[in-house]
Amino acid sequence: MLSFVNLTILPFSLFIYFYFFIHVSRKLKISTGKLARFADGCAVAEMGNTSVMVTAVSKTKPTLSQFLPLTVDYRQKAAAAGRIPTNHLRRELGQTDVEILTSRLIDRSIRPMFPTGYYYDTQVICNLLAVDGVNDPEVLAINGASAALAISDIPWNGPVGAVRMGLVGDEFVVNPSRKELSQSSLNLVVTGAARSTVVMLEGLAENILQPQLCHAIKIGVKHAQQVVLALDQLAMEVGREKRTVPKMYSIQKDLLDAFPETEPFDIMEVFSAMVRDIFRNMILDESRRCDGRHLCDLRPITCEVDLYRPLHGSAIFQRGQTQVLCTFAYSHWQDYMISHCNRFLAFVIFQFPPFATNEIGRVSGMNRRELGHGMSFNRVLIRELAYTLLLWSIKTQAQGDSRVSSCGIEDYLGDMDFKMAGSKKGITALQVFFSDYRLYRSSLLIFFPPPHRIAKSEILNIMLKTLPRPRASRKENGPTTEMIHVPISKRPRFIGPGGYNLRKLQAETGVTVSQADEETFSVFAPTPEAMIEAREVIQELGRDDQEQQLDFGAVYTATITELRDVGVMVKLYPNMTPVLLHNLQIDQRRVLHPSALGLQVGQEIQVKYFGRDPTDGRMRLSRKVLQAPIESTVPRTLNDRHSISFASEKNDAQEHAK
Repeated sequence: MLSFVNLTILPFSLFIYFYFFIHVSRKLKISTGKLARFADGCAVAEMGNTSVMVTAVSKTKPTLSQFLPLTVDYRQKAAAAGRIPTNHLRRELGQTDVEILTSRLIDRSIRPMFPTGYYYDTQVICNLLAVDGVNDPEVLAINGASAALAISDIPWNGPVGAVRMGLVGDEFVVNPSRKELSQSSLNLVVTGAARSTVVMLEGLAENILQPQLCHAIKIGVKHAQQVVLALDQLAMEVGREKRTVPKMYSIQKDLLDAFPETEPFDIMEVFSAMVRDIFRNMILDESRRCDGRHLCDLRPITCEVDLYRPLHGSAIFQRGQTQVLCTFAYSHWQDYMISHCNRFLAFVIFQFPPFATNEIGRVSGMNRRELGHGMSFNRVLIRELAYTLLLWSIKTQAQGDSRVSSCGIEDYLGDMDFKMAGSKKGITALQVFFSDYRLYRSSLLIFFPPPHRIAKSEILNIMLKTLPRPRASRKENGPTTEMIHVPISKRPRFIGPGGYNLRKLQAETGVTVSQADEETFSVFAPTPEAMIEAREVIQELGRDDQEQQLDFGAVYTATITELRDVGVMVKLYPNMTPVLLHNLQIDQRRVLHPSALGLQVGQEIQVKYFGRDPTDGRMRLSRKVLQAPIESTVPRTLNDRHSISFASEKNDAQEHAK
């Protein structure tokens, strides 16, 4: 239920607050009139202690382009969380993947609401002012952008409202917290306009059923209407009068012959409008596409798998004139760790090179489109696997939309961009975008039109013909994992000084070693050959101490291999790894350096064995306990009194008496 509280209009600052409840004890606040007053529109959206400031500015002279030149920039700042940037420059750098994807989400939510023919440079900037780690700043940014445009003089048919829907157990949650979202099987952003109109949908799911998704959309649209109503009132109170946009659709007949004085720009606009009307009428009135196909008919689809033997997986998918080459690789879970993943991550790299459309262009890092395509449908993969999964997809041939391989003219002239991914069990991802917000209501979308269900099943059947079931075993050259047992006594030898042996093992063989518990290590090898090589190195590292069994309390002859400031390194048998005999255990007298006793490398001395330290597994030896105690009038230092002694109980008593 919409509830307005503390509506205040100050005569000079026009600082307005709108409160309305969206969830239990969680409310959204929209304010304007205090910040960025020179912008065409500015609003601050707040929920909890998370705040986002959004500004909107548009030029007053049109461009020569045939589309809306809209730019949306969403930026997160480390200072918003009370942090200092961790890079070596200690400053904010380029946009992150999260910022690019959020910018894209905002763009797709507000772009359909601009009037037809509005080709003016427009920029929307979203700055994260404060974040509490609980409330979602992305949905706040959409609502803030809607408010900024609604109160500005920029022609815009909004406002829109946005909410995020979650499904925790069997309960739908509106605008879930960060903790709730981590437990949710649904992550769906719903953007709606007036009269329950759906503007944009984007979400990921874990094979939820279609009725559940439909119900989530209904709830999301209902709550989005509350935001729309509040922003409508805000625009009525402080909104500026919208600019007028000249209409360019009065020419309907022979354009060039009858109106030679008409600007080419106007002719192109009218021609596009006429083609769009013809195209739309063919679909709505005749259920026929431009190439003669019925709405439910698919273009020819072919699939091939296992194209390249060295790869963990590879496939080609072609539909009509669009072709995609995909390769798959999986590696150790530590190879790509980010903040929102524990022991698993699947990520998709999508590339759309210019040669796919027979064009010449710059090949650089991923742009917003490629990043958005790659991150759309990665939740279909299993979350519990202890691996990092990489799906690399490159568009080798393209005609129309690159994700679903649609016909080019359909992609350009279509009013709705509807993408749905799923398995036979349920739905895993959804993206919906409308080019004209007036054409579709939520009632048309809630009950998914049959062509989507029919097409999805038919595509899955074609794929199953190519590969009927998952392979019974992994490829012979695929990664492998083994668990090895390393006793505490042998752990220093396995790891090496400062981890040297472990780093050398990983650098030379390519394996990844991680510790599972005190005596167990996991070895991940990218190929079986790498595992064989690593196994040989590991056996060599542990061979020394496995050949000799030492008796507790026994006396052995040790050979000095090295003199150090803190003691001498000794070996009890030829193939043993040298261990330290500390200065405190060399002699009954206090020793600052072993050379003071005339000890030399190669000299043999008698030592007593007292087992291994239970904390680090190091061998405990003493030469001091084999010597007779020396009477001394000089009091021992505090450090000497509390030093580790392996003497017998009799010697301990004598030391205590002193």
